[in-house]
Amino acid sequence: MSTELSVRQAAERHDRSLSDLRKDAHAARLELATTLDAIEHKLDVKRQLRLLGLENPLALLGVAAAAGLGAGGVVWLGLRAILRR
Repeated sequence: MSTELSVRQAAERHDRSLSDLRKDAHAARLELATTLDAIEHKLDVKRQLRLLGLENPLALLGVAAAAGLGAGGVVWLGLRAILRR
């Protein structure tokens, strides 16, 4: 296996054992998985809104009102542009 051979060569060059390199790779994989889980958690809007609703219902109401006003403004501007033609 070429990967195994290159790992062995790297270990020999840096005076590190193959098991040390494997431990480092495993630790790096765990760190990457943890980072990706944190990013996924931050970008999950549905979950964030649910948590906001549980922690601060008034803030969730403010977000909903702002979203409604924004959507209403876009519709109003669109209708205004169409009717001016």
